[in-house]
Amino acid sequence: MISHYYRRGYLLLAALLSVVVAGCSSAPQIPDSVYQFDQLESVKRVQNYRLDGWVTIDNRSLIVRTSPSKSYLFVLAYPNNDLKFKNAIAISSTAGSVQVNFDTVSVIQGGSSVPVVISTIYKLDSRDQEKEIIAEINSRREKAQTVADRAE
Repeated sequence: MISHYYRRGYLLLAALLSVVVAGCSSAPQIPDSVYQFDQLESVKRVQNYRLDGWVTIDNRSLIVRTSPSKSYLFVLAYPNNDLKFKNAIAISSTAGSVQVNFDTVSVIQGGSSVPVVISTIYKLDSRDQEKEIIAEINSRREKAQTVADRAE
């Protein structure tokens, strides 16, 4: 027999999950192609990783600097809506390297964090290339949003 408190907890959990799923389904889906760059060098691992700074592009991508002259585009496996609005992130690493499909980016919020797996890493060659990629992702997202709006 399940106690009253456990049953109540299950009901609350079911209600919370239904709200989360409903919220996710109503958000426009941005295609993965927005984050694919054939002209950039894709890497599976960033060796000798040390976070020197980052720039959030949107809820699924950010530029991570490992030194003043080295930067990478990190694409997350799925969106994290807190990414654009928080001042602190944590990037997991193992033995001084960050690996695709293993390590995560977490948004630090009030002592807790929400980890999201890094699905792709691209090596960037310059600050000018960083600016180009930011502009390209924003442009692609706008086009995808326009297509989604017309389909509704």
